[in-house]
Amino acid sequence: MAGRTYQSATDDSALRKEQASSGDGLNLHLVTLPRRPTWVMPAALLPPDSLQVFVKYYAREISTAFYLGHGPARTPYTQLILPMVKNVPCIRYAVGATASCHIANRLQDKKLKMQSLYLRLQATEALRQQLRNDTEEADISSIACMVLLAQLDLCSGDCLEFGTHLKAASDIVKRHGSDGTERAFFQQRLAWLDIMGATTSSRMPHLKPEHVTAALNKFTTPSGRKWGFDVFDCPIDLFEYIADITVLHKLHSSSKIPSDEALRKAIVLGNAARTWNGSDILSDRRGDMVEIWRCGVLLYLVRSFQLSEETFAESEVFNVMAVVSSWFMSTSEIS
Repeated sequence: MAGRTYQSATDDSALRKEQASSGDGLNLHLVTLPRRPTWVMPAALLPPDSLQVFVKYYAREISTAFYLGHGPARTPYTQLILPMVKNVPCIRYAVGATASCHIANRLQDKKLKMQSLYLRLQATEALRQQLRNDTEEADISSIACMVLLAQLDLCSGDCLEFGTHLKAASDIVKRHGSDGTERAFFQQRLAWLDIMGATTSSRMPHLKPEHVTAALNKFTTPSGRKWGFDVFDCPIDLFEYIADITVLHKLHSSSKIPSDEALRKAIVLGNAARTWNGSDILSDRRGDMVEIWRCGVLLYLVRSFQLSEETFAESEVFNVMAVVSSWFMSTSEIS
């Protein structure tokens, strides 16, 4: 159960040691953020005040960062995360930790990194208490906090707890079949993080294929399946190929299926990705990015199963750099 995952307190000895060596507590100094010159952090802040400043920074700078649509009104973070900040302590601390980490990375500020670590510990403790009090409920805020903490691990580069958060959130989703939101943002985000994490590790995804499929089928339009919120340039069909390739490769590596069967299935997946038609997507301004994802899926497959160049058309797989170069040229012209 998720509650058991968070039973033992996170060791904060590293935090205390680094604070002692720096001779400073958690007070913040004056910072002026490069992207918004008018956004200034007060010179000295006690934790309650600093947390509120970080929440405001999150709302202003981060809540739209992963959104690819038009305008801020429909972002998952403004619709789902920010409304929980006031009344859910674990979300409030996770948001503060994310904002502090974001500023620290911008400014290469060690004190703010320590502030982020401190708030992360607070978020974990608040989440642990919440799970103790309500272990049987599929509380959206619990899943949301776990996803936020997993994303924060990626942003900070400290991924020791990344798998812990993913597994705990996965256990809740598997038990209840949903994250409780209309468009299943957390469920889809969890599937994304879980599969992508498995591509670069030896573990199987925490979510079984049927759970991933259920998450991807949550939101449909007349033109087909869509992400609940417009936050990924990778279409759902291509992501599903990544998930299938990842699971197949794990089964092949562990000798749970014969090599010839694995290779046959790999070629079937490769041909499906090669002939995938995303004309309705490729016609828009993100067409080059989608094509890069498609080529990336093929390269991932070729590398994972050590397929020869002749397996697929050379122009389909090994001309990725031309697409990438074209994309970078177009984005540099825009900027």
